[in-house]
Amino acid sequence: MRWFPIAPVLLLGLSGCSILAPLTDRLDQVNGQLALTNQQLASVDSGLVGVNQRLGDVKTQLDALTAELAATKQEVGSITGSIGGIESRLTQTNEALGRVDTKLTSVAEDVSTVTGSLGQTNTKLDLTNAQLGTTNERLGTVDTRLADTNQTLGSVDTRLSVTNESLDGLRGVIAGINDRVQDIIETLGRVPGLRPRPQ
Repeated sequence: MRWFPIAPVLLLGLSGCSILAPLTDRLDQVNGQLALTNQQLASVDSGLVGVNQRLGDVKTQLDALTAELAATKQEVGSITGSIGGIESRLTQTNEALGRVDTKLTSVAEDVSTVTGSLGQTNTKLDLTNAQLGTTNERLGTVDTRLADTNQTLGSVDTRLSVTNESLDGLRGVIAGINDRVQDIIETLGRVPGLRPRPQ
């Protein structure tokens, strides 16, 4: 972003103006939204850690279940155990599968919650991005107006300089006239009977 020097006259003109106050408020609002977004992202990260832990627990249980199923298959294949023992193990396996299904359902709910939170975060980020774009456009307009003002002040300074030079010339002319008048007065003062009356 380009900045232009502000002439003292412009600063005096803006001393009672609150043109930058709305911009500052908007920037504070954007900073607040960004802070809230960071908090939400931290919460999402925490939720993902929990999901990963649960997935690790599920994998451990699946490994244990696989081991139990392998043992059950060996027992059925060898027919060394009793039917009652096999039914008991199958019951345990079904219970384990039920627990796994329950945990998988819980994990799916957690993933759905995280997905919803990410969607809300993306929406808020899009809104913040749009607000920042609007702010940048307004800042560009302010820069353009300041540039125009500086150009106008430069033109005024140039004209004042020309005017001052003209006044300096007039002062010289007036000084010359005053000198001539003083010479005439002094000359008249030396002629008998022509002494000018005192002012």
